[in-house]
Amino acid sequence: MIKKKYIAIILCIVIIGCITTYWTINTSSKETLPIFTAEFFPGYLSDNSKNMNTHFIQDFSFKNQLNQRVTQKILDDKITVVSFFYANCTLVCPTIIRKLQTVQKNILDKNNIQILSITITPSVDTPAVLKSYANENHIHPDKWQLLTGNIEDTVRFARESFFGLTPDQNKWNQNIHSETLFLVDSNKQIRGIYNATQTNDIKNLIADIYLLSKKNPRLIY
Repeated sequence: MIKKKYIAIILCIVIIGCITTYWTINTSSKETLPIFTAEFFPGYLSDNSKNMNTHFIQDFSFKNQLNQRVTQKILDDKITVVSFFYANCTLVCPTIIRKLQTVQKNILDKNNIQILSITITPSVDTPAVLKSYANENHIHPDKWQLLTGNIEDTVRFARESFFGLTPDQNKWNQNIHSETLFLVDSNKQIRGIYNATQTNDIKNLIADIYLLSKKNPRLIY
C-alpha cells in the first residue's frame, strides 16, 4: 500500500513537471492562454472526465479564515489563483506562501483578481487556525482566502476540479498537496499551471493574470 502511494506521488510530480516545463517554454510569445481539460492529465483517475471536451471548476462550499461560508460563486467574474496547502507544513509550503505573497502584492489594487488556498488537513486547520496563519503571513482576507471543509469534500474538489491524482478513499492526500498553482479564469476554467517554487513560473503567472485581465503587467517583487 505504501509503495503504491509513493508511486502515485512520483507519477503526480512527473506529470506536473512535464506540464510546467511545457508551460515555461511556451510563455514568451503568448497572446492567448489554453484551456486545460482532462487530456492534459493522462494519469487522472476519472474515466468520465476523459470524454469531456470542456472542463469547469465544480461547485464547492468551504469556510474561510474569517469563518465565513465561501462557495463557487466567489469565482464569478474573477480571475483566481488556486493552491493546496496545510498550515503545519514546513517543507514546500513556506516557499509557496512567499511566492503567493508576491502575487498578492501585484493584485492588491485589482478588484477582479484573488487567491484561494485550500487546506488538505481540514480537521486540524480550523477557521481559527487559518486566521492565525493568515495574520502571521500578512495575508489580506479581501484578496487571499484560506479555505477549510471536510476531507471528503476537499478530495472531491481536488479531483473533479483540478485533476488531483488521488482515489476518493485515500484519507491522507499527499497527492493533491504539491507546489502546483492553478490559474482560473472568470468562466471557471483552468488557464495556467505553474510551479510555485520557480521564480520564472511566478513571473509567468503574474503576466498571465494580466493577460486574462487585458492589462500590461507592472510586476512588484
